[in-house]
Order: sequence, then structure tokens, then C-alpha cells
Amino acid sequence: MVWQIAASGDEVITLNQHTHLQSYLQSGADPRLDATADAKFQFNQSDGLFQGLEVPAELTSVAAAALAPPAPFVQPKLSELDLQKITGDLKSDDAGARQMALFRLSAATVDSPSPELMALVTAALTDSNIGARQPAMNFVAGHATKEQVPLLLKFLNDSDYGVRQNAIKALARLRDERAIQPLVDLVARSGSSDQDAVSTLTGFGSVAEKAVLTLFNERSTETRRQACAILQQIGTQASLEALQKQVGDSEQSVSQAASQAIQAITERQ
Repeated sequence: MVWQIAASGDEVITLNQHTHLQSYLQSGADPRLDATADAKFQFNQSDGLFQGLEVPAELTSVAAAALAPPAPFVQPKLSELDLQKITGDLKSDDAGARQMALFRLSAATVDSPSPELMALVTAALTDSNIGARQPAMNFVAGHATKEQVPLLLKFLNDSDYGVRQNAIKALARLRDERAIQPLVDLVARSGSSDQDAVSTLTGFGSVAEKAVLTLFNERSTETRRQACAILQQIGTQASLEALQKQVGDSEQSVSQAASQAIQAITERQ
């Protein structure tokens, strides 16, 4: 922003204001927004007030790119040579090289990782360095097969939130029924604080119903309320008796959630 004195009298000073704005909200050399505007002010020195203001009806120039949404991020696709290099780095004794290889994998697109590559990445899941475990689990979340389900289940108890959530993400994608009871156990421990686990259980449908019903044995009000919410989505007549008992719960949130679940199940029959 630049100010210039255009004219100066005994009482009135005329000021020109020139504004130039650029915004680099999108990566690249060219700005998404490039605009200029000019305004003229008249300032009365005797009373200390502005007595006139002229502003153009529109900006002098606005880059058309400002009106377009940012280009979507596209993960780079690794070539066969890239994957060979990464595979070699994952076998290295250099922890930094292994970690960098894992970051490259987690930020790229790999159509069909080889069994050797998957074995090396899953081995990194037990690395003592969390900086290696996180990108490894991120990659596994998108590429794990049912062969990795037992390993993924172990990470439902991981202390690191990112690792745990990526394990849930992988299990949600695979829909392997071996994950149902461990996910129910996770909900029992966390109540409603782990919505990804709740969503994954709901995604299994009525096959998860029997395991979800065991959540009514928990003392936690929030856990029992969450069980009602899940059964509202996936419950069948097999849940009605247990839900009816929850209607009489002294906690209003549980009682109300149970009533809503009963209504939803009845309407589905």
C-alpha cells in the first residue's frame, strides 16, 4: 500500500492511495490473486476529518486464477526403479535411509506392492522409532490384505493415536470379521472417543450385532449409549430385549438412545 500527496492547500490535503495485493494460496510461481486498487481521500486539517473519498467501482485487475479452486493434490506414482531403490533402502542398516524410504512410500501411489515390499514395510511397524512406524502404518492402511489382519489387530492397542487409527482404517477397508471383537473391546475401553472404531463396527452390519450387545455389560454410561447408537444402525430383533432393559436405565442419555434404537429396528422389520 502506497500513499501519495496529490495536492496540498491551506486547509485540505488530497491523498492518493494505491493498493497492490498478491496471494500465493496455490503452489507455483504465479499468484492465485493479483489485484490493484486506487482511492482518493480529502483530509480537512482544520477539523481533523476526512471530507471526501473516491473509490473505484471495481478493482483495477484481478487474476482469473483467483476464481478457480486450487488444483487437487495428486500423489506421485512411483516407477519400478523407484520401488527397487526404496526396497533396497528398507533393507539398509541406516535408520535414516529406512525412514526416508517409508516417507516416500506413504506419500506416493503404488498400484500393487510386491510381497517383498509389504514384508519390509510391515517389519517396520515394530520399529522402535515412531518416525518410521507412522509412515509404515499409513502405507499398510492402504495396501494391507487379509494376510496382515492379525498384525493390524495388535496395533488397536498401540499408544500412538496415528498408528492406531491407520490400523482401524485398514480393518474398515478389509471388513474381516476377525476384527469385530477387538473393535468392540476398543469401544469398551474408549467409549465414544474413538469414532473410527464405532464407524467400522457399524460398517460390518448385523454380523457385528452379537459382539456389540456385550457392551451393555460395561459400567460406563457412554459405552452403553454408544452400543445403543450402533444397534440403531445395525440391530435386528435379536437386540430388542437387551435394548428394552436399557430403556429403564437411570441415565437419561442411555434410556433415550435405547428408545431410538428400538424404534429404528422396529421400522426396519
